[in-house]
Amino acid sequence: MKIKTYHKLIACFMLFLIYIFMYPLKVEAADSTSKKDEVFYLKSTQDIRGCIIDWSSLNSPTVRKVVIPKEVEYVLPDSCYEIDYSFVQGFQPITPNYPNLVEVEVDPENPYLTTVDGILYSKDLKVLYYCPPGKVGAVVLPDEVEKIDLMAFQGCTEITSITFPSSLKQIYVGAFGNNSKLNKLIVSSDNTNFMIKSNVLFSKDGEILYLYPQGVKDTYYYVPYGVRRIHPGAFMGNQTLNSVYIPETVDTIGIEAFKGCSNLIKVKLCEGLQTIEAGAFLNCSKLKELTFPKGLLYVYQDAIKGCNNLLSIVLPESIQQVPENLNEVKNRVIYCYSLYNLSWSDSEINAKNNTFVYLYQEATRLVNYLKKQGVTVKYLVPSTTTISPTNKAPSKAIKGTGKPDTSWYNENKTTFTINNPDQLAGLEKLVLQGKSMLNKTIILGNDLDLSCYPNWEPIGVFSSNKYRIFRGTFDGKNHTIYNLRINRIYSNGLGLFGAASGEIKNLIIKDADIIGDASVGILCGNTMNKSKISNCFTSGKVRGNENVGGLIGRNNGNVVQCSTDTEVKGIINAGGIAGYNYSTISNCISTGEIFSYNATGGISGNNRGEIVECTNKAMVDGYGMVGGIVGTMPYEGTIKASIHKGFVKGNHDFDGIIGYYSEYFGKIEDCETYGEVVGRYSEIKDSNIIK
Repeated sequence: MKIKTYHKLIACFMLFLIYIFMYPLKVEAADSTSKKDEVFYLKSTQDIRGCIIDWSSLNSPTVRKVVIPKEVEYVLPDSCYEIDYSFVQGFQPITPNYPNLVEVEVDPENPYLTTVDGILYSKDLKVLYYCPPGKVGAVVLPDEVEKIDLMAFQGCTEITSITFPSSLKQIYVGAFGNNSKLNKLIVSSDNTNFMIKSNVLFSKDGEILYLYPQGVKDTYYYVPYGVRRIHPGAFMGNQTLNSVYIPETVDTIGIEAFKGCSNLIKVKLCEGLQTIEAGAFLNCSKLKELTFPKGLLYVYQDAIKGCNNLLSIVLPESIQQVPENLNEVKNRVIYCYSLYNLSWSDSEINAKNNTFVYLYQEATRLVNYLKKQGVTVKYLVPSTTTISPTNKAPSKAIKGTGKPDTSWYNENKTTFTINNPDQLAGLEKLVLQGKSMLNKTIILGNDLDLSCYPNWEPIGVFSSNKYRIFRGTFDGKNHTIYNLRINRIYSNGLGLFGAASGEIKNLIIKDADIIGDASVGILCGNTMNKSKISNCFTSGKVRGNENVGGLIGRNNGNVVQCSTDTEVKGIINAGGIAGYNYSTISNCISTGEIFSYNATGGISGNNRGEIVECTNKAMVDGYGMVGGIVGTMPYEGTIKASIHKGFVKGNHDFDGIIGYYSEYFGKIEDCETYGEVVGRYSEIKDSNIIK
């Protein structure tokens, strides 16, 4: 990503003015015509402030030493600034990048520069300007060093370790990169600005990841929770990493952070990320898919250039700037994040001549941009999508009038029986008014037909501007609710209950059809801490964007002895029981069909809690991170004594128990899989037992 030509001209013109009006300059390369010469001398005939050299004309693998005279204050190659023009403004000293250069020597009388062990520093040793790329072995920085300058260690392929002093305060962008043998970092324990954690360099507060040593041969890395920024060039040139997980605390991925990571196959990005800077994934040639998370705002120039094996890109509606070279990602499928009815065929995935974007609504700005790039935009479902019509319920199911009834409620009583849909709708109104039903029990007295409520209002709300949660006990007495319908494509926390922290038990919901955005489940959208769901059954359809479950969208409670027979569709985190599980799911059974783009599981799409003695009999289908029990478990989580008897189909990261998980944090014990596991582009996997 070289700077624009006119920017270079401006820089050259500024330097030319210095040359004309202030410091007449003449530089000679003395006696450097022989290929056998290994020393390059900078010479001048007059006192000068700086030396400007076109190093490309003098590039020679035989040069092993550069000698700088006393007059030179800085050395500025005319084309070294390939990251951003703003870096030129300070005129940082840079020396030539000869591949075998091992030493820089400075005239002792030079008042501006000096060297220690062949490395170029400012005279007072406070700034490290340049380490020759041929430097071999361990590098120990002087105690005085406060700053490591731009590109200081770029291309130093033979360095094995670096020791940073307590005085170090600043590491400039692009200071490291392509350090293939660097496997050890040391920071003085009394340094107040930096620290080492698991051999990775961080800011002292842990919020900035500065450098992941290239010489470390691990194939996967989990960025620690709490990191907010990945420094420019932090992983640049790494040749061993296959997988990187970036948590929701990270808001910025810096310039060229993963440039040239040629074996990187997957990068998990979480909601919370806002900016992906220029060249972040430049030339990551094996990267297969990128899901830009919800809330991402900016993806800058060349962020995905050279990622020629991308099978898909997922764009969120929040995005305000997309990569200029998006149209260069040929023969790929691009999905819009806010798509709820995702489906595709093998022929669409293998599209040979076009790039497609699938949307469920018209995002005018994004659509217009993509069309200008020559991208084909398709709508899987029209924006006027409706849920299915209600079916005829059994005659014993009580119908309502469509008018909520709260007359049954008495503040002084603790037990109530609801006998019709209007009274159930009245419960929603009471909870919304702030009557949480804490220490009260609601009993369902009959089977109910909710067809008179074509767009049900969930009982309980949990959002940024409303916090009305059902905290009581709801005992269905094994009665059945029919024809639950919710059509709120932009709403969160949807289900018969929207948010509950009490107990819901002995309830059956049949023939439901729900469409929403996030945290969508047939029984409950959000179960909160201390809630308990037991002996419940659901059937029907549920579709959403994120955290979509056949029973619960987002679970923070204890789910016991429940079962589902549902069709679940989502974009990310979809499961037969829960879309995202943070607590406990035990003795549950899932049947039906579960489908999502990312993180699809027979029991839970994403798991950070405990899943025990559960069975999946459903067909689980997705693109990446697809598992018979759990789709993904990137942090802490446990799966015990669970069985997959269904069918799993995925493109990558798919298996009978779990698609993708962290071996550092997750535990899988005594699980069995008997069902088929099939990849779209691979043979059927063997069944396996994990113990």
